[in-house]
Amino acid sequence: MNDKDLQKILSGRHGIKMSLFKTNRMNNLIRGTLHDYDINDIEEFEKPNVELTSSENFINMDSMLTLNQDLKKGDKVYTLVDSDVDGYTSSALIVDYFKKRYPNNLIEMIIPDTKIHGIDGNFDSIPDDCQDLIAPDSSSNDFSALHKLKDRNVKVFVIDHHNIEDERIASKYNIINNTWTTNDYVDDHYTGVGMVYKCLEYLDDNYFGDKLANSFLDLVALGQIGDMEDVSDLEIRTLMISGFKHINNKFLREYFSGDDEKPSPKHFAFSLIPKINATTRIGEHIDRQLLMNALTENESETFDVVKRKKNHKTGKFDKHEIRQNIYEYVKDRIIKTKAKQDRIVKKAVTELTYLSSVDNPMNVAVLDNKYNKGLTGLIANKLLGDTKKPSFVLIPHKDKNAFKGSMRTPMMYQHAKEDLAGVEGIEYVLGHENAAGIGIDIDKVKNVIYEMSILFKKSNDFVYKINAVYFNSTPSSKDCKDVQNHLDLFGGRVKEPLVGMIGLKVQKKDIYIKNNLFKININGVELVQFSASQEFIDGIQNNFKSEFCFDAIGTLGVNTWLGRTSPQIILDDIAFSDLIKNRQISKEELVF
Repeated sequence: MNDKDLQKILSGRHGIKMSLFKTNRMNNLIRGTLHDYDINDIEEFEKPNVELTSSENFINMDSMLTLNQDLKKGDKVYTLVDSDVDGYTSSALIVDYFKKRYPNNLIEMIIPDTKIHGIDGNFDSIPDDCQDLIAPDSSSNDFSALHKLKDRNVKVFVIDHHNIEDERIASKYNIINNTWTTNDYVDDHYTGVGMVYKCLEYLDDNYFGDKLANSFLDLVALGQIGDMEDVSDLEIRTLMISGFKHINNKFLREYFSGDDEKPSPKHFAFSLIPKINATTRIGEHIDRQLLMNALTENESETFDVVKRKKNHKTGKFDKHEIRQNIYEYVKDRIIKTKAKQDRIVKKAVTELTYLSSVDNPMNVAVLDNKYNKGLTGLIANKLLGDTKKPSFVLIPHKDKNAFKGSMRTPMMYQHAKEDLAGVEGIEYVLGHENAAGIGIDIDKVKNVIYEMSILFKKSNDFVYKINAVYFNSTPSSKDCKDVQNHLDLFGGRVKEPLVGMIGLKVQKKDIYIKNNLFKININGVELVQFSASQEFIDGIQNNFKSEFCFDAIGTLGVNTWLGRTSPQIILDDIAFSDLIKNRQISKEELVF
């Protein structure tokens, strides 16, 4: 079956609009999905081993020899920790690497108390005794601060991946960056931690004659995924897969201890990465310091902690004291910090002031200045999940007569960033297509809301692009398990399989609803939507029908809870629909 055939079947019926990438891939969903994303050499993609960009190709790379010599002779060297996962792993990699090289001259860390990036924003935190400053994952355009430090005779080594705005000025400083137009061929998918790896690889090749940098590829994988870079790029993928195979960092080993799930971009993105991000956003300085101590394997402290454990005889929880090492202690702390962040976000949503009306196809809301501005993206994401509408959460900056904040839009809006950039009154949209920072002129906000309403109403007829379609049925338990076991194949440009299910007949008694959680079980496969719209929930609960028919869109996997696993499809969308009558799949439709 091709998409033309599918559209004939869907024509004139109620349900979700969807179209096939190429041809129906239900006979081999994984390989078919890879083909849909133009991965033709699947064996190479599964086990990548491509030749990496030479570290010699990067402008200013030889400045790493100067840094190495300064460390060797005992100069006081600091690294400025950038406030996100990429920044934390970048500085951790630097400290860990040079600790092995020069254990008697450890690099010290400057850890910002707020989520402010670069030397410009943290200039006053640079100690007077600093002789060399490393700025990984930031500062490529902090020319004023770089000039001031040069006047103080501080040697600065910027290792970055953000675009350089003025190469003429930047050329005066030691900036190693994969966006230089004068670089020889380099891979532009390296993030900050990837660029740090290339710098250390250069020292391995040109000074030490070993491969020490390869011992830290687990940190490289974590940072690359955390910065939402395209990890399907074969060069990045080669390093990432190697990092997955060799989790050497002691904190990462502790965090994932007892976790049987195979490492993958999705697993990292839904487990450790949000907890590190929560710490960089709302954690106290001690939380950030301890996290960096754990990532850099500083084992100087142990911690006495009171835990509660259920007494099975009394049924009560008894307190007992245990001693934890740095890795155990920090794991507990970042989990608690993430839980605290979730509570703050939940409360903040209830205190938003809406500029849009309930009739608008999107949410535009203002967050009180008492909240950390770093939370706008999380709050927008929460709004998106609750309402299924594009969501914009803004904070007023009266001195600049502007709203600044974050936007989150459903993945169905594939050109949201591009379309919004053309709206009068929107000053910038910076970031990813569906998750970006946004600035809006306060005086033109009414026009922006009006234009947004038109834009997103036009998008209501969105068609989901799917990799396979199932008629009156769902993928099997085996399909779900196969996808779960191959999640390391997906990430970046290559998305995990998205499937369409058409004409699912479900008895009302088999539907589980709690608040906005929706669940059904079909042939041993659980279909779940965690934030179903209230309109959809009401359509079931207020209906006297004993049977419903649905169309659904979702991704496959396996849920593990209390040691039990069950095949699961996480629904992106579900809607009432018509049954596909007398529909059978022919052999010709099972295309690979």
